[in-house]
Amino acid sequence: MHAPHVVPQFRDALRAALIRIAEHPRQFPAAYKDTRRAMLRRFPYIVVFRELQDAVYVIAVFHTSRDPLV
Repeated sequence: MHAPHVVPQFRDALRAALIRIAEHPRQFPAAYKDTRRAMLRRFPYIVVFRELQDAVYVIAVFHTSRDPLV
């Protein structure tokens, strides 16, 4: 992130996405095998996560311009 003044906004967007994921993980589309993906609002980032039993595990957070298989 190149603009320090945007960091709090990014943090808030990520926190909001994590709350949405925790509350309703199955509302997000499947990404690959048993993973799902959620887009951050206002930022071009994706959260990849996996739901196992009664917990959600974040696998990665990456910019949408990145190849997710890297």
